[in-house]
Amino acid sequence: MMAIRCCNRFVGGPLTTVCLCWLVLGISLPGWLSPGGARISVAQEAASERPDFDGISLPSNRTDTRGIKRAQESIAQEEFSQAVRYLDEILARDEDSFLRVGHSGEFFGLKETAWKIIRDLPESGRQAYETTFGPAAGRLLKQCLIEGDYEGLRKLTQRYFHSPAGHEAALLLAQYDADLGRHLSAALTYQELLDAPAAVARFEPQLSLQAALSWTALGNRKRASELLQALGAAKYRSVRIGAEDVLLDFSNPGFLDKLLRKTGLPANKDSIPESQWLTSRGNPQRNGQTEGGLPHLRVDWQVRLLAHPVLEATFQEISASRLNHHQPLIPAASPLAVGNFLITRSAHNLVAIDFTTGKRVWQAQQQKFDAFAKLIDGGNEEEGQVGVAPARAFAQRVWEDYLYNTISSDGQKVFVIRDLKTPTSHRYDSWQLRIRPNAMVDNLLAGTNRLCAYDLETQGKLVWEVDGAARQDEMKGAFFLGAPLAIGQSLYCLVENNSERAIYLVALERQTGKLQWRQQLANLESGILIDSKRRLQAAIPSYDEGILVCPTGVGAVVGIDLAKNALSWAYRYSTNNSFSKHMHDARAQEPARQWLDAAVTLADGRVLLTPPESDSMHCIELATGALLWKKERKDGVFVAGIDGGNVLIVGPKSISAVRLLDGKQAWDKTRLAFPAGSSPTGRGFLSHGRYYLPMSTAEVFAIDTALGEYV
Repeated sequence: MMAIRCCNRFVGGPLTTVCLCWLVLGISLPGWLSPGGARISVAQEAASERPDFDGISLPSNRTDTRGIKRAQESIAQEEFSQAVRYLDEILARDEDSFLRVGHSGEFFGLKETAWKIIRDLPESGRQAYETTFGPAAGRLLKQCLIEGDYEGLRKLTQRYFHSPAGHEAALLLAQYDADLGRHLSAALTYQELLDAPAAVARFEPQLSLQAALSWTALGNRKRASELLQALGAAKYRSVRIGAEDVLLDFSNPGFLDKLLRKTGLPANKDSIPESQWLTSRGNPQRNGQTEGGLPHLRVDWQVRLLAHPVLEATFQEISASRLNHHQPLIPAASPLAVGNFLITRSAHNLVAIDFTTGKRVWQAQQQKFDAFAKLIDGGNEEEGQVGVAPARAFAQRVWEDYLYNTISSDGQKVFVIRDLKTPTSHRYDSWQLRIRPNAMVDNLLAGTNRLCAYDLETQGKLVWEVDGAARQDEMKGAFFLGAPLAIGQSLYCLVENNSERAIYLVALERQTGKLQWRQQLANLESGILIDSKRRLQAAIPSYDEGILVCPTGVGAVVGIDLAKNALSWAYRYSTNNSFSKHMHDARAQEPARQWLDAAVTLADGRVLLTPPESDSMHCIELATGALLWKKERKDGVFVAGIDGGNVLIVGPKSISAVRLLDGKQAWDKTRLAFPAGSSPTGRGFLSHGRYYLPMSTAEVFAIDTALGEYV
């Protein structure tokens, strides 16, 4: 039976109980161009491997490449006027692009490159820049202050940051965000100022103090202490708080707490309580942990997730078949724990359940799914014997359709993608595309879907939606590739525009769904509706240390610097399902022979990629996108998480671990085998050095993540 079952509580509270309920029943829970300069690059696999990048290209143009080169040449000759005007023109653009360098295939973020060239100008160049743009930046700052236009301040800092007015605007903007409790945005802006020597000379020591308070509000006391220690190293001895000069006593381990008693602990409206599970894998790093242990298997309540006996019977039949054929039994759904609610996608709806009572509190308006109707009708007529095609569509919805099943929350609303058609595995030959390009391809590329926001407080009221079919602005034709990630006051989504054949990162207002800005990430050879394997995957951003990491699902991952709204880096890798290959071989790759989902895991300044379209695990650097190591997938199907520097890799018959540092074997034994006849039925969770994994034998295994042994 496919249901939610609540077992007797144990140490750890609601979230832990939620985790184990889902687990037991098999529902998945949780240098730039100058030598020596800082390198902002597009990395890629070693050239000797000659990766296949068919199907994707990064947004760039040769005109900008030539323009940057001429600007650098002019600066080297101390001809600054035209150079700084061109660099300013780049920073004034609404969207960013990549800068291609030489024949190596490397790319650099264009705005980031221009930003760093201005930052590193010699003194005479800085004077030329300030003479050219200082007055305009000053007038814009004055206008923003008169009008109270803080969004204008944000745009000013993105374009004129390196001017005195830009530094002042950035400081005011950070203080404004901090006053509103938006400390993540404030901390990122403070860090930009701390990286600018002119701003440090002008605003210290108050600058580091304010930054430390914001990091403390975010729970990062380590970073706050580092900033205060840096003040001591710079020979600052006191700081003025109100009318009092406070001695900076860095030798006292309790100095930060003493400082907080004078300033007060700032409120943080961006924070999310740790007791909640608001996105896939628990947190923006996709590496969430929780409190808990093994369950007490006494049922308190259960809620059915399938609305008809035929669907229940089909679920049981297909589950047994998948187990016999050693296929993963891990459903694609990723339930959430939001306040006192359990929220999940069922095979045909969105359901919210009261955790305490097990009462179904609300459900979204059900959308018609023809395959289910056929399945039920066929079952009624033939006593449970159902057609192959409807049963296959049902299995795909439950176990393989990660895009349908992806949901997320900001603690107040739940975000769901609707209007998704069942993927089809058309076999299109190249000659058919040439003969009937409009009738076949253009019709497929016309598809869109909807992102819907449901309010929890009003029992699932639809408060806003973004419908790609109805919009007449930049969101016209939008096909959402996954649920949004809530960071600060924004929602970040990956969207494909099928008419443009391009993938964008879009930022939406959390409360209204209004478009704030968008940035193109990639150009595509083919749209998602022509690629059934990619349609089943969800592309969801991950976030850490100011960098938003965006998987595309077509052989590239892009890093975005949120403080600047600028491209930072991209990493490209070879794929096993390019468009040309897909056109000649439409047979879907068996789930047991690929990574199950495209989630990007972030930990310790590293990015771990397990793309379903790749046969490898890739580890790259978060700051630069540079490849650190790569490892063959072998029989792994998903990454359980990263704990104590070990990457846990789960397969159908065993679990293994490699070191995040270098990708080498982490345990004494190569792998820890599961008992014969047992297979994972959920994703499990991490807690205090142990990994808890639900199995098909109605057991939950507890595994020591450091030793690779059953506990």
